Amino acid sequence: MSPSDGRSFFPEPARDRPEARLAARLAFIVAGCGVTCAAALMPGLAHRLGLDGWDLVMAGVLLLSGACIGAKGVATGAGSGSCSGAGSKLRRLGPRTAVLVGGLGSALMLPTVAFSGSLAMLLAALFAFGLCAGALDAAMQATADEVARSISRPRRPGLSAIYLAAGVGGALVTTLLLAVGFEPPLAAALVAAPMAIAVVVAWPYVLEAPDRER
Repeated sequence: MSPSDGRSFFPEPARDRPEARLAARLAFIVAGCGVTCAAALMPGLAHRLGLDGWDLVMAGVLLLSGACIGAKGVATGAGSGSCSGAGSKLRRLGPRTAVLVGGLGSALMLPTVAFSGSLAMLLAALFAFGLCAGALDAAMQATADEVARSISRPRRPGLSAIYLAAGVGGALVTTLLLAVGFEPPLAAALVAAPMAIAVVVAWPYVLEAPDRER
């Protein structure tokens, strides 16, 4: 095999590690759980802050804008669209660091979103959460691709099922905690704590393209 052969950059036996597959699963779990936990907090926040329809639209726009910047910044080969200016700095992180920063950032911002005492604070917290969630989403997709490449198989559809199951679980747990009387910041913190632990466990084993790992 010549050195220029693309396969030489991906030596499957050396890179096929169970802990790398576990890291990808944990990243999908954290991403799915974080998004639905934030969604479960919104009805209570809207009631407490007296938000109207336009306020909620603005909140959604800022959340999506943050996610766009975060995802574009981490995604390999992202174009130079409207999000690429701020994203170009994030792209230097690489998937492994982006999983750590995005995952811990998402976990940290959930209680912050729940604690918001004004519309301005809520909008800022949602933008920051979207930025972290977008970075985590792009990083988990990149590491899932690397895991699939390392074992010479297509990406397994089970990762999407894990993401959906984590999303349902995050929404149910958050809603249950709120229903039994937990204050929103505490409920969010109880969901965010396992997310942060999972990210720290996964981070050292996240696969990146070999040119980043050298």
